[in-house]
Amino acid sequence: MGSVYLPDFVENAEIELEIFIPAAERGDLDFKKLQQLCFLFRQRGVCRFLLSGDPQPLFVNFMQSASAYTAYLPSIDDGQRATSQAKPFYDAIGGASGTALPPSQWRAERRGTAPRSTRTTSCSCCS
Repeated sequence: MGSVYLPDFVENAEIELEIFIPAAERGDLDFKKLQQLCFLFRQRGVCRFLLSGDPQPLFVNFMQSASAYTAYLPSIDDGQRATSQAKPFYDAIGGASGTALPPSQWRAERRGTAPRSTRTTSCSCCS
């Protein structure tokens, strides 16, 4: 049984992403806002996965989170690069894409044109 709030969490994340993504494209995010952007991708992906049971949106959103973090990594102060602050690093592991998505594809999942995951698995439960 799913939560009655999950669709609202997805919608809220999408509304906030429409604000954060243009700011990210302009380079106007500080570290705290970057963490929020990554959280919104994570929230949208997890909620969509729980609603549908389809892991594809989860992987795509994890890749989007990791890509956003990767794009900003060179501008992040060394003191903030601590592993404990790098939740998007774990998104990259979960997305397992191997390549970062360009900013133009950070919005792709919402439009329904998300790239297919390049994730390969060897276990029968994930294939």
